[in-house]
Amino acid sequence: TSRNRERLQILSNDLNKIVLDAGGRFYFAKDSTLSHEQAAQFLGDDTLKQFRALKERCDPEGLLETDLYRRLFAGS
Repeated sequence: TSRNRERLQILSNDLNKIVLDAGGRFYFAKDSTLSHEQAAQFLGDDTLKQFRALKERCDPEGLLETDLYRRLFAGS
């Protein structure tokens, strides 16, 4: 139900915060709940800067974008 979906998202956000606070890691291939902000906190500014430079160099026209990329990195 819609209510259960909302409650599950809240629980997932809480669990993601626990993982981040403990210095844990995320496995992007299986993740569907991590937010843009949480991914940025997990990866750090330097890693994101390197990733963006690589993405721009290898895919300057933005043709290779998955739903995960759009959810976590597009527009950042």
